[in-house]
Amino acid sequence: MATSDWANSGPQGQAARKKLSFDPTINAGHVLTAVITLAGALSAGMAAWSSIDKRLNAIEMDQRYGRELQSQKDANQDIAIRESMVRTQELISHIRSDIKELKDGQRK
Repeated sequence: MATSDWANSGPQGQAARKKLSFDPTINAGHVLTAVITLAGALSAGMAAWSSIDKRLNAIEMDQRYGRELQSQKDANQDIAIRESMVRTQELISHIRSDIKELKDGQRK
């Protein structure tokens, strides 16, 4: 038991505890408590918003970088495919000329 419990344990303390009264006056403690509570809630909300905003910005930057990286990969693949097609066409033309030479050699 706390000392306040011992002080209120007598008959007068029991009567005082049974009567619950409401004091409608507002004092500096009430105002200070309300201001601190609101300030704490606002700062917590701002911190949460800032954290979410930073996370969203990071995600957007990753996606933007990913798109740029993907477009670069696509461009490199397009170049490689074009080069491969050119080499294939060159090989086909060489094969055609070799076949033509073989046919001409058989006719003679």
